[in-house]
Amino acid sequence: MKRSMTVCLASAALVPPLFGAAGCGNGADVEVTGKDPRVLVARHSGAAPAVMYAGRLRYDAGTRCLYFQPGRSGPEQAPVWPEGTRPVLRDGKRGVRLPSSGELLEGRTFTTGAGGGGTSKLAKGASACVPKGGAIVFSDDVRT
Repeated sequence: MKRSMTVCLASAALVPPLFGAAGCGNGADVEVTGKDPRVLVARHSGAAPAVMYAGRLRYDAGTRCLYFQPGRSGPEQAPVWPEGTRPVLRDGKRGVRLPSSGELLEGRTFTTGAGGGGTSKLAKGASACVPKGGAIVFSDDVRT
């Protein structure tokens, strides 16, 4: 039996994602790629960056997932990366290789745009990477 969860991915830190929400609009399917780290990737999101974010990429060995820690305040969130993003393990550090921006490894601070607002079905195992703070769809334009 295949189970799926629906999540409304918000584009602003003040509006947390709504689990089980329906009718949030058209969105991306969120898949998990890799095993360590497990990376959440949006298929065909088409989300235009609506807000700029600055923070740090954190890896959690218990969940084998990556998390976004906001630079100023707000809850930790699961980053949902654009299609084509791949997991990376380099010199003992985990991170992602973005299609246009290159590698981003754990511990690095970065800025990027974020968008979202669509209803997305999480692939099996993806919900284990989404903390109480929810998830956020990042753009491919990441700057360190």
